[in-house]
Amino acid sequence: MDGAVSDQMQEYLETIYRLEAESVIARTGEIARHLKVAPPSVTDMIQKLEKAGLVEYEPYKGVVLTPAGRAVGKRQLEKHRIMQAFLQEVCGMGHDEAHEAACDMEHTLPAQLEQWCAAFLAKKMGKPFDTTRKVKEQIVSR
Repeated sequence: MDGAVSDQMQEYLETIYRLEAESVIARTGEIARHLKVAPPSVTDMIQKLEKAGLVEYEPYKGVVLTPAGRAVGKRQLEKHRIMQAFLQEVCGMGHDEAHEAACDMEHTLPAQLEQWCAAFLAKKMGKPFDTTRKVKEQIVSR
């Protein structure tokens, strides 16, 4: 499904996934704040995501991921966290700088490179990197 979902859609799904994981209702304003976009842009994208079967939207109540949308959002977050951790731990980038770079990289990250980075992190850290936990909980910020 990842191939049929644009980078921008992936970013929205990842954001909604993050909000759901934090038990925050994914309302238009909250999504807009996280993505630093205007609320009307969020409304437009939510309509596209709903049409694609990736979210369910109820005005004034927020957005909920469908199982397909949740899978894409979760996968994007996993790739993001691996790349961010790699950039911080191995390349010495600061937390915010690595976060921004990982946002760009996660959309084009080849599976083989992701696996290599994850294996390298595991070897360096002495344990597998946990993509279900925030990077700052596992990597000392620089």
